[in-house]
Amino acid sequence: MKYLLGLALLFFATVGHATGEVSLKFKAQGSFFKIEVTEESGYRSGLYTSLGGRAPLSAEIVDDRLSMFFGNAESWLNIDTADTKSNYRGYFAGIGVTRIEVWQVAGKNIRMRGNMDDSVDFEVNVDSKKGYLTLHWDTFSLELKKDKKVAGNCSGALYYDMYKVGTLSCSSSGDLKDTFFTNQIDIIAWLVQTFVSPSEKLNLTPSLKH
Repeated sequence: MKYLLGLALLFFATVGHATGEVSLKFKAQGSFFKIEVTEESGYRSGLYTSLGGRAPLSAEIVDDRLSMFFGNAESWLNIDTADTKSNYRGYFAGIGVTRIEVWQVAGKNIRMRGNMDDSVDFEVNVDSKKGYLTLHWDTFSLELKKDKKVAGNCSGALYYDMYKVGTLSCSSSGDLKDTFFTNQIDIIAWLVQTFVSPSEKLNLTPSLKH
């Protein structure tokens, strides 16, 4: 339990009393979305905006559970943490049972691997010192890099079978600065859940076949 408390404190240390914001934009042929998140009293909320409209987003840790909402759909993961390893077990809305293992030493690199619905494996690696993140699943690969000139900004790309099919950009400020390179909860809530779970809905694969 003390390790779980430590994880919760790590999360809320960056969001519980935050005064900053974080946003992520994705563009591809026939696809666009933007995630904008702010924090108040330990509760993250925001908007997901796409060509199809808008939907509210939220994420928070209560006791030993991470709850995430996309519109009215809830995803949840129970958390079991010991030493530098955390195990997440639960359900992603519209996908099924989700299992994630995370290794993280405070202030250092993050390594993550998981499975969704016994069919999709994924892996995340973060080099916090160099400011570099990679997310791999199926034949997709997402890469993000910190902007060396503008603090809190980052940019990257999404690849399908080694072909670049989309671009990403992010901005962050205050206590939320560089959260994609430091906070495993944000990686799960805003990157893994957004990209891995709805990969077929990005409409990228069909466009490459024409």
